[in-house]
Amino acid sequence: MAPLAFIQCVILAHLTGELSRVRTWSSLEMTPIKAALLGVNGVIACGLNIVSFTANRAAGPLSMTVAANVKQVLSVFLAVIIFKLTITPTNALGILLTLAGGTWYAAVEYKEKRGSWRK
Repeated sequence: MAPLAFIQCVILAHLTGELSRVRTWSSLEMTPIKAALLGVNGVIACGLNIVSFTANRAAGPLSMTVAANVKQVLSVFLAVIIFKLTITPTNALGILLTLAGGTWYAAVEYKEKRGSWRK
């Protein structure tokens, strides 16, 4: 699907005018250091995808989804602490439900795996 996604992104970037802005920026402000940093960013992003796919294969898609949800909740929590945002009771309930669901899922999965090892 990556080639099709690439084609779609290029078409949408052209239609929104983003490609012309990139051409203008790169002709006026691109330096070898910025090009190298963009290349390093691309290599890191590729590595992240490889690690993500490997973890997905090892842990399973459901585990990865639960982990992603917990990560998002913790990101919100850290943002509240760092940026001094206020959490409404509804926000707090959502965060607590997500954490409880992730914990519950992990406990059930652990019990199932532990039970299958004993057989």
